[in-house]
Amino acid sequence: MEKIYSLNERGIKLGLENMGKAMSASGIDLKGTRIIHIAGTNGKGSTAATLYSLLREQRPDINVGLYTSPHLVEYNERIVVNDKMISDEEVAELSEAIFKMTSQIPITFFEFTTLLAFMYFKHKNVNYAVVEVGLGGKLDATNVVEPDVAIITSIDMDHMEYLGNSLESIALEKAGIFKKGSKAIISRTNCSELLQNEALKKGLNPVYTMGQNFDYHLNSDGSFDLIKDKKTLYKGLNKKLNGDHQYKNASCAIMAMELLGISGTRESVSRALNKVSWKGRLEELQINGKTIIIDVSHNKEGMLATAEFMKAKYPDKKIYTACGFMNDKDYNSMIDIISTFSQKMFLIPTIVKGRELGISGYKQALSKHHEKAILCNDYKDAFNKVTDNDGVILFTGSIYNYEQLKALLGV
Repeated sequence: MEKIYSLNERGIKLGLENMGKAMSASGIDLKGTRIIHIAGTNGKGSTAATLYSLLREQRPDINVGLYTSPHLVEYNERIVVNDKMISDEEVAELSEAIFKMTSQIPITFFEFTTLLAFMYFKHKNVNYAVVEVGLGGKLDATNVVEPDVAIITSIDMDHMEYLGNSLESIALEKAGIFKKGSKAIISRTNCSELLQNEALKKGLNPVYTMGQNFDYHLNSDGSFDLIKDKKTLYKGLNKKLNGDHQYKNASCAIMAMELLGISGTRESVSRALNKVSWKGRLEELQINGKTIIIDVSHNKEGMLATAEFMKAKYPDKKIYTACGFMNDKDYNSMIDIISTFSQKMFLIPTIVKGRELGISGYKQALSKHHEKAILCNDYKDAFNKVTDNDGVILFTGSIYNYEQLKALLGV
């Protein structure tokens, strides 16, 4: 693993040239695998996990793979086939082969991990592979695949240093996963018309856009109906993942299943939706009589969804939030959002190399929210202070908080 992690020193390099060479050098061919490629500012991981669960439930007779990023605790989480993570032994064996075959190609950490996933899928004879884009779309390492279905879940401002400073430029980068011969699913989001036009221009058929030729209807009991071409396809579906935004993600996943030619019943689809495991996304825990939510929202759109959930789920309860952010995120806007539902905010200096947000980074928040904001020394200090309150506890702000917090929680 040390050798794999050392590739992080090469940083992030968007582009497909090295990935194309590495795929050829490694002899990886996924032409026999039906691929669903998923991009989006937010929601792509949840949609991927949901679609994977749907395929496993409806077709237990076939091999289904899931590739997502980043991992929360273990590297192996990124690569799953038939509900089993790739083992340490398999990582070691395949890594040795990849390093040998790509020794003359300066691949990055993410390119290497993508190669590992694809090689593993080939070795496991995966029939369906659900592949989450790492960053953007057009120049992401995963974009060497030829998908059966391409899904875009949302467009918002994030990773602007790589994708551009406008919603339109970000949308065009993500639309890079659209390829002729594929089917397209576009969720309800910014720039949906631009995305639809890009899909049609590139010859994708059919193109399903939420709010036009498919949608969901929310019922009073919390279940939802899926509507396709003005007809109710599934009625009274139930989901497990928290947050109203998960109705959109579940609907896109079900549509992808349908476009792959796989159908289920109301019972089997609901069963699959209730088996979805996607940790760190409004994950609710009960520990020592306290309600604790762990959420890895790390951009403005994600934090707005978190705020909507917290306000709706706990309207009469006091909420105390501990949050830590990376320095390349719009953390002041996220802190503003957190302040709308939190009694107190415990700000955590973060320690990810090159992206750390130190004490000085919180000056604006401490000044603006001086009645609510409390600066902490580190994760342990924040944990002790926030859990000393009676009310609902929320930990949020970054994917990189997760491992630290789970260790402190002892779960």
